[in-house]
Amino acid sequence: MLGKPLVLSAYIDQPIGGGALFYAVLVNIIVIGQDVLMFVGLDRIGNSFFFTSDFNLTDPKMHGYLLIQPSWTIALEFTFYLMAPLLNRLKAKWLMFLVLIGFFSRFTMYINGFYNDPWYYRFFPFELSFFVVGILAYRWYAQKKLLLEGQKVGNLIYALFFLCLLTISYLPGPYMIKCYFLYLLLSAALPFIFSMTKQNSLDRSIGELSYPLYICHYPLLELLDTQEISLINNALQGIYTCGFIYFYSNFYQLFFGKVP
Repeated sequence: MLGKPLVLSAYIDQPIGGGALFYAVLVNIIVIGQDVLMFVGLDRIGNSFFFTSDFNLTDPKMHGYLLIQPSWTIALEFTFYLMAPLLNRLKAKWLMFLVLIGFFSRFTMYINGFYNDPWYYRFFPFELSFFVVGILAYRWYAQKKLLLEGQKVGNLIYALFFLCLLTISYLPGPYMIKCYFLYLLLSAALPFIFSMTKQNSLDRSIGELSYPLYICHYPLLELLDTQEISLINNALQGIYTCGFIYFYSNFYQLFFGKVP
């Protein structure tokens, strides 16, 4: 349809060589290290990387050489998995300390002007705090007695979280502060949410579908956008796109998502 493979467009339109090409190919294969491409630009004269605070100011944009654009987030997950055995050995107070250090470091960077993409959601040392919160939430969930005793409080926290989720755009105050208040509520409600929904078949189906949907949505959206598919309006085009991605994701889940 395009005359060339969509995911290879960057390699065809803006060819690179040497170490940059080697690194791009390598991280596409092993996944780990893909997030680094969000923080570097390419010096074409020396064909070497340099660190940048904003990849949008670089040419070419190195993340364009990822064959599956969203997979840089999986690189963050893999990095966490390498650390998980050590983190799981730590006591809760040390995990809380890591969370606080992570958030304090993030705010420090924001104050010093590093609040643009990729700093606000791609930098692993900052994102580690959210992974650690997951460990703490699981430990709370594993304490069945505490979970049962606190169920009423948990339901209240969950209701408050859901209310804030619906109204966050209308609440007063800086958006960043509102987001972190929302994260705090979600962290506290997470064990109760899982306890309430773990036996729900619809919830499980949505969860299993979310991964293939996430992985395949970007190239499909880009393909449809490139073809400039003409529909009645943007809303209908959105419905068409979501439906197409949904069926494609089910196909992926049917043939590749089941572990023997």
